[in-house]
Amino acid sequence: MKHVMRIITAFVMTGSTFSLFGQTSVIPGNGHFTVGGSLSSSRSGTIYADLLTQEKYEHKKTGVFYLVLPADEPGKQVEFAFNDVPGDSYVLVSYQGLNGNRKLDWNFFHPIEPAAIFRPAQPFLGMPRFEDVKFEVLSARTDIILKLRHWETNE
Repeated sequence: MKHVMRIITAFVMTGSTFSLFGQTSVIPGNGHFTVGGSLSSSRSGTIYADLLTQEKYEHKKTGVFYLVLPADEPGKQVEFAFNDVPGDSYVLVSYQGLNGNRKLDWNFFHPIEPAAIFRPAQPFLGMPRFEDVKFEVLSARTDIILKLRHWETNE
């Protein structure tokens, strides 16, 4: 909620327009960066990439910034970029939604769909804690490379 309040305050102060439900919140000015790189999966199909704040990550919500990317060929690198990202702490989660429900499905131990988390932690059970996989966006970062892995088949 603090993040939304900062955006609303910036909106009132600058008179800029933005969308709370779109791919990015666009408020021109200092402190906004591009986060990007490439993703790949051993399967073809839609790849989702979510850039999540701590609140969104812990409540398993759609990211503050999200992308839907086509992966037409298995193994092919798919470029991605989140633009106008405010400086903050984020987790980057990417997954291939095999059943079309627009969320990463889990059993008790691990994801049941191909997935990757930037800076993966290896928890004993379940999803890693935000503190274990967060990264700070303090400048542009376009060198992220993620290979989605299906945990059950290891492909």
